[in-house]
Amino acid sequence: MLLLATLACSDPTDPSEEVAPEPRPAATEAPPTDDGALLGITLKVQDYQVFHPFSKTRALHNPAKVISTKAKKGMVKAKDSFGAGLVVDATNNSPHLLRAPDLIGEFVMKGAHGTVRCELDPRRYKNGRGDNHLSYDPTSKVPWRDESKQTYEKPWRPGETIRMSVREDCGNFFVYDTELQEIATSFKVVARSMLHPSNPETTFPLNDPDAPLVRSDTITLDLPPDALVLQKVQLGEEWAFAAGDVVLRWDGSRILRQTLGGLGHRADTLSRTDLPSDFTEEAGSFQELGFTVTEISMRHWTDAEKTRKGRRDLSVGLTIGLDSAALATRIQGKMDGTNPKAAAAIKKGISTETKRLTSLVPCNRISLVTTKRELHPSNGTEAIKACAQLSADADAELQLQYSLDRYEIPVGMILRSRTRQAFLPVAHQGLLSFDPR
Repeated sequence: MLLLATLACSDPTDPSEEVAPEPRPAATEAPPTDDGALLGITLKVQDYQVFHPFSKTRALHNPAKVISTKAKKGMVKAKDSFGAGLVVDATNNSPHLLRAPDLIGEFVMKGAHGTVRCELDPRRYKNGRGDNHLSYDPTSKVPWRDESKQTYEKPWRPGETIRMSVREDCGNFFVYDTELQEIATSFKVVARSMLHPSNPETTFPLNDPDAPLVRSDTITLDLPPDALVLQKVQLGEEWAFAAGDVVLRWDGSRILRQTLGGLGHRADTLSRTDLPSDFTEEAGSFQELGFTVTEISMRHWTDAEKTRKGRRDLSVGLTIGLDSAALATRIQGKMDGTNPKAAAAIKKGISTETKRLTSLVPCNRISLVTTKRELHPSNGTEAIKACAQLSADADAELQLQYSLDRYEIPVGMILRSRTRQAFLPVAHQGLLSFDPR
């Protein structure tokens, strides 16, 4: 009886053998990925640019503004380097309050003989003292703002979207001395939980290295290699030439030098096409005065005598002619050529108009447009002499010479009169190669 009473009063469970309950994640928590992080962030790219050293503004959408085609673009001074710019919206789809989000990634320019690789370094606001992201407040004068100093609003809350941006300078013109094969920007957003669901008694905010890590998928934006050299791109209903973010656009009366970011276009969403393999003749006219680019060739300094180191000589064949028959038809109009007075007036009109048209184009100022600038022929005196041979019966044959820097690419020719301009594209694959010597 004593034994039974002793057993009845004793605790059959040994406290030292109790098993702690397994910590349970939040019910809506996504399963961990291979790297242990939770996939709970989605990304939306708002702007993406790949900058060219010739870009004057390196425009990127201002992340503090609402995305709009009319929004002003943030700008920095031109630099002697390539680079990439991103504006990304990230949404917290996890159940966690997150802190310290980071935009992690790299910009890569891969060539046949080496690779330029640069890590993305997201900008921090308030002269480097603020956070590296902005939060959206539709009632604020500046909709996207830094809330890193706000007591209640600084966490990245479930369902909330933040905005991050980066502008990275990376590599200079030397990458042209290797055959470009790949241009890519890869990135993801990673953040840590401010509360640990397995340790609810932990104080807030949590500075625990074992706190759940939440991340997005990695996004990779690729561009064709010639996107950094020269391609044709479609901007709305028109086509233009682009090298990186530098845009050369003919508006029907003049050439415009702009940037993709300044025009509100992203580098990764454009319709692109490579330049033609071979040069084809390009023609234009001012009334009955016609001109045709018949040939174009380039020689590097190592293949040309008396050419300064690193420079290249471009030779352009141009024919200028007058359509005398069309001119006579225009001057005569409805006048009766059999009438002596009318015939004399027609003859005088043809002579005056012929003289005007044959001297309409200043041949020493026939410009070459490149990805860098606009320049006049180095043999302007010879061009003037060649143009002096133009008459109603004879064409003028010009051989224009231009001296180019090592890395600038010819795009087209501009002929000017006092009131008009004509643009003749000459860019083709034969002008895109670089000589590393």
